[in-house]
Amino acid sequence: MARIFKFEISDMPKVYLVGRESKYNIQTHIQGDNRIPAFWDKCLADGTFKELEKQWEFLYEPGYVGATINWDMGYGRFSYVCGMLYKEGVTVPEGYVMYEIGDVKIGRCWIKGRDSEDVTSNAHTLTMQAIRDQKLCPNQLKWSMEIFNGQRFLTPDENGEIILDYYIPLAKSFESLGKRVIYPYLAAYPDFKAVCSNSAGENSQRQMYDFLYESINAIYADLPLIGIPYEDDDCYEYWQPGSSKPELSAKMQNIRKTFLAFFEYLMRMGLAGEAVQEGLLIKKDKMVIQNRMKNKLSLFGLTSVENKDEYFFTHNKYKEIFPAWKFYCSNAEGLKINPKDVHAFLHGYVEGKQITAAGMFGRIRNADLISQLEGLFIQKGYNCKYDHLRVVYEKEYPDKQKAHMNIYYDYKKLEQMIFEFKSPQLSKVLKYYDQMDDELKTLVFSRTKICDGCGYCTQTDRSGKRKRLAVTLKLDGEKKSKCPLFPSFVWDNANEEMIKIVKKLFDFSEEILYGN
Repeated sequence: MARIFKFEISDMPKVYLVGRESKYNIQTHIQGDNRIPAFWDKCLADGTFKELEKQWEFLYEPGYVGATINWDMGYGRFSYVCGMLYKEGVTVPEGYVMYEIGDVKIGRCWIKGRDSEDVTSNAHTLTMQAIRDQKLCPNQLKWSMEIFNGQRFLTPDENGEIILDYYIPLAKSFESLGKRVIYPYLAAYPDFKAVCSNSAGENSQRQMYDFLYESINAIYADLPLIGIPYEDDDCYEYWQPGSSKPELSAKMQNIRKTFLAFFEYLMRMGLAGEAVQEGLLIKKDKMVIQNRMKNKLSLFGLTSVENKDEYFFTHNKYKEIFPAWKFYCSNAEGLKINPKDVHAFLHGYVEGKQITAAGMFGRIRNADLISQLEGLFIQKGYNCKYDHLRVVYEKEYPDKQKAHMNIYYDYKKLEQMIFEFKSPQLSKVLKYYDQMDDELKTLVFSRTKICDGCGYCTQTDRSGKRKRLAVTLKLDGEKKSKCPLFPSFVWDNANEEMIKIVKKLFDFSEEILYGN
């Protein structure tokens, strides 16, 4: 029986997967229509690898590679590539594809057994489990690959056993669940940008920005500072709803609530106090601060002196923060503070301040590519809106139909960055499906929701005669009934190819809607 002979976590450098590509749908694959063995036979017979071996001087790994890649965020379509791995400098022969992969930690498994079919069919499951046993998160929807090393796979050892190499990249994992929940507040902390204020100058705003960032960093490094307990890290796969792990969802909510409660307390101090003489003066008839909280505040550099009527807080490092502290509380209405107000306080957001997606998420993903996306939607007349840990670009089309680009961080998910696009009036645009080019047809066919007969489009029909709104689409001989009411397209990363197809989708939609 196939078993793990060796397992390790290692750093995989940036490499290039070059080979022949075949595209599949996971649903037909699961139903038994497995065309991958036949694809291997074809590539071995038609000289695919002889062509690849001509560039032996650029090889990263000498073995033949079979890789599943290019998963559509759980939409069901993926590519399988038969090829080889190369270093920088490789060229792509005509009819072949190239994917840049690596620059990531991977789980590397050697799967050993006597029977090649047993080894290959169990390699993925065994590697996934080995990664999870290390309390790490496999990211198998990024890619996974089997490597047939000639010496280990084709030449049995003295016991008649062979070895298959299997690689799966790791998703970002955390030392604890608390760090997973708090990480986006650190990684997606917006770039500093002062705003005009009569009460808080630029230096005060800068110091407050640094103080808040430093405070988040301190909490992330030492969760017990604010009473967040240790919990093993966990998350949801792409396809898992929150209800699939209710206990996990509750733990995440409690951690987030505890984290935000600390900064809500800072807001209440700001609302109750007055910024005077490089300090914050709080009257005791407006707010009583217990000794336990004063001790906690001292861990963040805030010290206080008091008399029977008032407290006076200062900060030795950030002496000028208090005018900005008061200023950043201006979003709250009276003493009623909600999570949205706390996020605004943390990010120094006040009415009129522009927070861009590149400025917020540029440390997590490529800032230039995010800026390119933002420029595309600004050019189309979309309005930018800051909303907690997300930036939304929105526009209203005819018949009050809204479309948007929504970039946000979802700490609950395996792959946390989300780029979500709601295209305008999909129900109308789908009527012109036949006028789309092949690339756009593939996007729409693969990523729109399949009609599952849920009844959403007919729920107000009492006669029972209303037809479903589903539209039948065809692609490469395949036919599917598609729902036009959920026009969202989702990616977990921005790249040139994604930006190109998004632009094409929205350009085509506007041509249909405006008749250009």
